[in-house]
Amino acid sequence: MLTLLAFLEPARPADAQMQAGSSRLPYQLKWLDLTHEGKLQVGEFKFIETEPDPSAEQSRHDYIQGPGDRKFREFYRHGRGVDVALVNQCRLLMVEDEYTTKLSQLVAVNLDTFQQTQMSADAVERYSEETNAHRHGFVNARALAISPDCSKALLEVGLTFPVAATPEEAGQAAEKYPPRWYTVKLQSGTVTSEWKGSHAPRQWY
Repeated sequence: MLTLLAFLEPARPADAQMQAGSSRLPYQLKWLDLTHEGKLQVGEFKFIETEPDPSAEQSRHDYIQGPGDRKFREFYRHGRGVDVALVNQCRLLMVEDEYTTKLSQLVAVNLDTFQQTQMSADAVERYSEETNAHRHGFVNARALAISPDCSKALLEVGLTFPVAATPEEAGQAAEKYPPRWYTVKLQSGTVTSEWKGSHAPRQWY
């Protein structure tokens, strides 16, 4: 997973995979590296990723099998590597797709319909336009949590790979372009709110 230059406040003690559905706390996302592991199991859910066929397409295929499923179902294709975070209470799978060495995208997968929704594009575009940080490096988004009513996601957006000749210049870029925090609709990925500051907002949902 791509790491932002800023540090987050410690997450509340809530595991998105196992948290009780009646809780009014947001579901904190727990990311797992599916590409590195190849196989994962989260509760009753199983994940596998297949290697690309050298003689055919170069895409990796990702599959999930949930309780009651007779077989694995494909939920995503990609070229390099993905992390996944499951929020079964929302019937949601979040995917962080590292489609280049320095850029990633967030995609929400509905576990009932397997429809994919781009989650990070609007927030990254807004951050880039308002700060011009993209002129000095690579801007990426990171998904942190899902609202208790399963309608919004909280994202952190910031400069992840500054174009800098020295560590000192990289540190200056991090100070010049601090992260911002956005809520986006899970149905569309559209930004609904934005915050500045060194820590994630406490009341965002």
